[in-house]
Amino acid sequence: MDKKLKSKILKGSASTSIGTISGMIFQFFTIMILTRYVTKDDLGIYVLVLVIVNMFTLLGGLGVGLTMVKFIASKKKEENRNILLPVLLIRAFGSLLFSLFFLLTAKHILHFFDDRILQYGWYIIVIFILANYRDLFYQLMQGLNQFRQYSIVNVVSSVFRLFIVVLFLLFSNLDIRLLLIIEILSTVQPLIHQLLVIPFKKYLHIKPSWETYKKIIKFSFPLYLNNLVVFINGRMNIFIIGAYLNPASIANYDIARKMPTAFNKIYGSFIIVYFPNLAALFSEENKKPAVNLIEKSVGLYSISMVFVVLFIFFFRNELTVLLYSELYADVSLAFALLMLNFFIAGLRSLISYAFTPAGYPSVPVRINAFGSVISIGFSFLFIPIYGYMGAVYSLLIMNTALTFLTYRYSVKYKINPKIKLFLKPIFLFFIAPLSLLFNEQNSLLLNSLMFIIALILGWIISNEFRSIVELVISYAKRFGIRHNS
Repeated sequence: MDKKLKSKILKGSASTSIGTISGMIFQFFTIMILTRYVTKDDLGIYVLVLVIVNMFTLLGGLGVGLTMVKFIASKKKEENRNILLPVLLIRAFGSLLFSLFFLLTAKHILHFFDDRILQYGWYIIVIFILANYRDLFYQLMQGLNQFRQYSIVNVVSSVFRLFIVVLFLLFSNLDIRLLLIIEILSTVQPLIHQLLVIPFKKYLHIKPSWETYKKIIKFSFPLYLNNLVVFINGRMNIFIIGAYLNPASIANYDIARKMPTAFNKIYGSFIIVYFPNLAALFSEENKKPAVNLIEKSVGLYSISMVFVVLFIFFFRNELTVLLYSELYADVSLAFALLMLNFFIAGLRSLISYAFTPAGYPSVPVRINAFGSVISIGFSFLFIPIYGYMGAVYSLLIMNTALTFLTYRYSVKYKINPKIKLFLKPIFLFFIAPLSLLFNEQNSLLLNSLMFIIALILGWIISNEFRSIVELVISYAKRFGIRHNS
């Protein structure tokens, strides 16, 4: 891969990650408070409400967010200047349509999960409408390349949420109603911030034609379908847990997935830079530079993330108690396995993102649709037997199967990275089950020793790992020199 391109991707990823990581730190302080001062039942209902909000935000979004990013980032004035108003109007139509749909169907659907949710129906609608536009404006900021402002909004909103959680906690016990009020305030604050920093006037003075609306809808429809499929793959199991089990089980599952979700947001900061560069390389006649970028990305991601997953696996009990309190100590294995699931899903995504710029846009939809069948089928099978762990197992099975399927398609279209890039981390993963066999007492000393062995093996078998270590050491030396001078 070209050194300039590599430097551009690394610098771009680093800059977009700063706000995300900073925001996640404050969010984890908030989670640490919630897990200690909110009952599992209340937290479970709160999580279920937010999943319902996310579902309706996705439905009401009508897929126009990514369409807006594509056209508003265009260099053609006729595309980037007349896209925002129709997107805002389409979004308003979607918000009103699905708010009405929720009001008409809530009493018939929500009692399958927990009747207490019915009394918070208006909270759900308010949060849904606010979140719908907050998320749209985040995408608008990406399309306008306002990455610095994006980071500031993200960090300030996380700090504000932590502040009001602490404030409410000082004067009252945190129950579902207060959590939903906090959610409303935490959605209004970044929305106001976005309205102040986004240059709306520049993009709202042109009256769009009906052709513009048709173009938006035509482009958005397949994205909308894919978004729905992705939601089903990742979040539908929470509804199944709610239907078969109880709010406490939802709380356990959601807390176990907090860290993987945080890593997924950081991963998304890399994808913001990775995808357009990959698309630019595929626009050339020669596919080799694009495949080289995929290989380099897969190699660096796999060998670095495998050690993150192993670290969490070996020290899962200590990390779970530290982050979420003794009350959630029993979710430690789910926490570790969901990190493994994130690793597998991220590996697959690095290849999957290549299909659209390579000229095969229908492939990801087909793969994800197949994943929905696996995820829902195994969730219905496993959750009644294994509880919330059944949802964890179904996700692992789905993403493992889809990784093989994605790689098979990449071989078919000759955009596949070398298979050895997958085999190296798999070899290191064998250390994890060995720790379960030979370390039944979960000794901290033995786990530390096994993690050190994994690091040594990684140094021996992986050029990418040695490159990462050498890069970290060089930056540490530079920092030391600057600090001493």
